[in-house]
Amino acid sequence: SVHALTPAGRTRLVELMREPPTATPPRNGMLLRLFFGSVLGAEACRELVADARAQAVAMLGTLAAVRRDAEAEAADLPQRPYWLMTISAGEHSARAAIAWADETLASLERLPG
Repeated sequence: SVHALTPAGRTRLVELMREPPTATPPRNGMLLRLFFGSVLGAEACRELVADARAQAVAMLGTLAAVRRDAEAEAADLPQRPYWLMTISAGEHSARAAIAWADETLASLERLPG
């Protein structure tokens, strides 16, 4: 079944979307563990970072499929360019996470244990 916003619902959605976004402090258990990496040891940290890299690679794969679906939508669909912008943000984040992981893994290789 197809769902649609009521006029009142659309008005409320616009009001909510025009509110400034609230900043939420990032919480990343992997980075917290890496911060205390001298306690964990380099090998355990390598595993953490390798796992984070694998998750980012998987996310890129997921986003590639989502992008294909969005690009298959009609070019004149008003939501399409916004969907693609949002997908692009995720792709950039995933590629940055992969680059960081590669850099960090190289640094960890130079550490003992």
